[in-house]
Parts: sequence; structure tokens; C-alpha cells
Amino acid sequence: MAKTKEWFSVSKEGLKELQAGKPKSYILRELIQNAWDENISKCIVNTSWDSNKIRAEVIDDNPEGFKDITDSYTLFKHTTKRDNPTKRGRFNLGEKQAFSVCDQVTVTTVKGTVIFDKDGRAHSKLSSKAGSRIEVCFKATKKENEEILTEINSYLPPKNITYTVNGLHIEYEEPDIVFKALLTTEKNEDGIFKRPQRNTEINLHAPIGKARIYEMGIPVFEIECKYDIDVQQKIPLSIDRETILPSFMKDIYAEILNKTHYEIAKDESSSIWVREAMTDERVSNEAIAGIVKTRYGENSCIANPFDKKSIDDAISHGFNVVHGSELSKEEWDNIRKANAIKTSTQLFGQDHLPCIAVPELSLTEGHKYVRSLTKKIAKEVLKIEIDVKFIRSQASIMADYGSRTLRFNLSRISKGIFTTEPNESILDLIIHELGHEGGMHTEIGYHQTITKIGACLAMRIAMDQDFFVVDESLL
Repeated sequence: MAKTKEWFSVSKEGLKELQAGKPKSYILRELIQNAWDENISKCIVNTSWDSNKIRAEVIDDNPEGFKDITDSYTLFKHTTKRDNPTKRGRFNLGEKQAFSVCDQVTVTTVKGTVIFDKDGRAHSKLSSKAGSRIEVCFKATKKENEEILTEINSYLPPKNITYTVNGLHIEYEEPDIVFKALLTTEKNEDGIFKRPQRNTEINLHAPIGKARIYEMGIPVFEIECKYDIDVQQKIPLSIDRETILPSFMKDIYAEILNKTHYEIAKDESSSIWVREAMTDERVSNEAIAGIVKTRYGENSCIANPFDKKSIDDAISHGFNVVHGSELSKEEWDNIRKANAIKTSTQLFGQDHLPCIAVPELSLTEGHKYVRSLTKKIAKEVLKIEIDVKFIRSQASIMADYGSRTLRFNLSRISKGIFTTEPNESILDLIIHELGHEGGMHTEIGYHQTITKIGACLAMRIAMDQDFFVVDESLL
């Protein structure tokens, strides 16, 4: 029985079919990133387009050339790049995917030349003195050619490499923000491909157009972010380099938000990447508090649905009330953990606040007059009997009304309005609070009750000049 050493064969046409639909810029991407992974000081890319074909070459000056020229046609062979998270290569597959869609490929390096064409693969002893030259020819429309040039001109070359495209030097771009963070990467450890965490540098750039995430200068895909993100180590990618772990993106967004939350404008504070960051366990309390303040304002609170009066009071005091449906469970968990925003009950609820009743002996004649006047208005205008109390409380409101009881908070009311005759300030407060017999501030019943009280008082006073003289029994 005849045997062959290799277990597998690869269909070039089958591999080509799997590349269908990809933007053809990936062909040069694979060749450029392979060059950048080597010990080089320059990478030169030349392209030309004619008759719906692109001819391109990628040249580098690596003194060794290819470590093993068989890498140009052997899939998944072990590569030292797999062991090093600061190198882009991992599968020893990318250039083979690129070659599969080409009509012709020539790889020239210090160890010889390999030619791929319609007749198959051929080897030549022709070699370079240093570096490698990879020449490819593949079908492409004029539009695809333009897209390829736009793409490879958008790369962020490393500082130590002179990168040239069709004679144009693509300058190294100093990042706007640089910081380090512990991120998931990919690395071969003891023969097992793992995804450990590693401390790495992250470079942020102001994007030109749509923001993108880069792996050591090579763009991966577009993202929703304020910045271009260039991660200086392997990013956990799928084998086709087109998908990233969602958990990785959340982590990196959180790390970025921790460093830049003070730069986020109000119209950016609800963007997708910020909201993703707000759900991550890495996001800092300072970042959460900063975004909450930016998004909802200094005066904001969480609506407590079980304390509608506190919500109402918050709105009446000009607070932006944030409801549960506005944020995800994960966002709320982190916001509460950071204590970034108080509830409406914490700010305006009365039941939970220390409240001290003012003794009867401490009440002045002015207090007693206001109490009797309030009861009289409620009885004669609204046809109800109410109780009136005086308290001292750290609550922010001057008075409240509920369960047919009106409470005046003497800790918040000027002493001067408690006189033995009516004044505008006390009437304003009484009418405001008695209006809650009809509902909360945002309900139509509240406003109808206020206008009813005002109209009835005006009519009664017109007919009875002594209306504000109260029965001494009510004092």
C-alpha cells in the first residue's frame, strides 16, 4: 500500500472560495503585517492597476529574509510569532488565504524564490542579498483598487519602521493618549494556544471618519468610539480576523472611559461604547459618576416608583428624574455600586428622614394663626377636614401634604412669614400644598385644585372682607 508523509492536502480553489466577499485589501494587509512582524527598518509597497488587475509588491529589509521559505505555502505550521503576543501572526494562514485569490505570486527572499502560477508551484535558486520581496497579481475593479489604496494608507506604522506606499511616506502618528491596561491576548504556552491577560500599551488617536480598532497599527474593523484604538499586542480574534470577543471590547471600552470620562461631552455620553463601558466590572466609580453627571446633569436623581411624591417633588425642584427603563440592569448595578446618583426618596422623600415635632408650647401666635387659616381654607374651599403640624427636618422642602395632613418644616421656612395676619408668602405656600389634594405636580388634578382654591378665595374675599379673621377655637 502506497503511503505519503502528509496527512492532508489543501484545495487552492476551496480556500479561494472561503475568501469570497472579503474586501481585497486583506491581500496586502496580510503581506504588510507579516513584514512588520520581522526585524525590519523599512517596508515598501508598490501597486499598479490596469485591465482590472492589480500588480503589487511588498518589500522589506529583514537581513534574514524568510526564516523558512516553506512558510509561504505551508498552512498552520508552527511559527514563533504564536509564542509572542507582540507579533501579529498566529495561525500561519493569512498569506496563504491572500495567495489563494491571486493569479500569480512570486516570493523572493535570501533563501531562494517560490513562484505560484496557473501551472502550480515552482522553486528557483534566485535569491535576494537581504530582505524579501513578495509580488502578487489579482483581479480587482477600479473601485476595489481605490479602496485598497485608501485602506493601506490608513495604517499606523510603528515608530521604528519607514512605511512607504507608492512613493508616499506614511508618517508615524503620535497618539493623543497613551496608557497601559491588563487585556486579554493570544499566546502559545506549552503547546497550547491560550488567551492570558497581559499588561499592554493602548494608543488612542482622533479618528478621521469612522473610528476603528487596530492591532499594532493594522486596522481590524470599525467601532463605535470617540477614538481610534491601537492595541500594542495580539487582540483575541477569530481565525478570519473579522470578529473580536465582545468581552474584550467591553473591557477596553471601560479602560478607555476610566482615562477619558472627563473629555466626554453630553451628546457623547449615551453613545454605544460609553454604555458598554458602563456595564463592565472594570469601570471606575469616578468614571461612572462623571458620565452620570454629564448625561443627566448636576441635579438628577433616580425615580423611586414606590415613592411617587418624592418623584413629584424632585421634578418641581428642577431635578432630572432618571427612570429604570433608561438604563440596562448592568448599568444600574454599577451606578448603584458607585453611589453615583441618589434616589428621589433620598433627596425628597420624607418618611425616612429624622423628623421632630415642634411642641405646642414652642408655637408662636403667628404659627397658630397660620394653622387655623390653613384649616379654614381646606374646610370652606375644598370641603375637607385636615390636620396641620409643625416639624423640624433636614428635608429640602418647606412643607408637604399627604393623608389630609399639611406639615410646615420650620427648619426651611423663614420665621417672618408666620404672622397673625395673611401675607403673600404664606398664602402661596398654603395654596401650593393644598393643591396636592388633587394630585402630584405633574398631574392635571393638581393644577385644577390650585386654580379652584385661587378662584374660591377671590370670590369669598370679595363677598366677605373678614374671611381671613379666623375662629379663635381653631387656634
